[in-house]
Amino acid sequence: MKDSKYKHIQRLFRTFPLDFSTVARFIVSQLPEGQYLLTLGRTNWKFGQTHINILCLAIVQQGVVIPVLSILSDKTGNSNTDERIPLINRFIELFGVEKLMATSPIENSSVRNCTEFVRYLIKNEIKFRIRIQHTHASLGAGMARHRPAISFVTCHAAESSN
Repeated sequence: MKDSKYKHIQRLFRTFPLDFSTVARFIVSQLPEGQYLLTLGRTNWKFGQTHINILCLAIVQQGVVIPVLSILSDKTGNSNTDERIPLINRFIELFGVEKLMATSPIENSSVRNCTEFVRYLIKNEIKFRIRIQHTHASLGAGMARHRPAISFVTCHAAESSN
């Protein structure tokens, strides 16, 4: 019986096109009104011999990351500007630039291949946040202890062009 229901659902989704823009609109409609902090995240899985690489644009809401838009890539490794810009543009097309508070320009703290994307953000006057890891030094009992810390710096187009 369970197998029959599962096959019925499979047939339904085979013939029913899923519009991801509609899904994104539904997700955002469930969130509080206002501007959204966006973040980019990438994940890579291997299923048999197949690499599944997903770049996801998500909204950060009260410390929770909510995926909204994504693209599949046939390569492994970090995303590039040609993959990031269409995701931001799709968000702007669906929700408007006024809904975009800021975005993080790179996933997983990688700075490789990021310059072009930051230029795009500056040119389009999109605020962005850069994740900076640093260490704090504190002395205790005559010994220096270091612990990593993360800071987020929000950049505006006018500030970034100086």
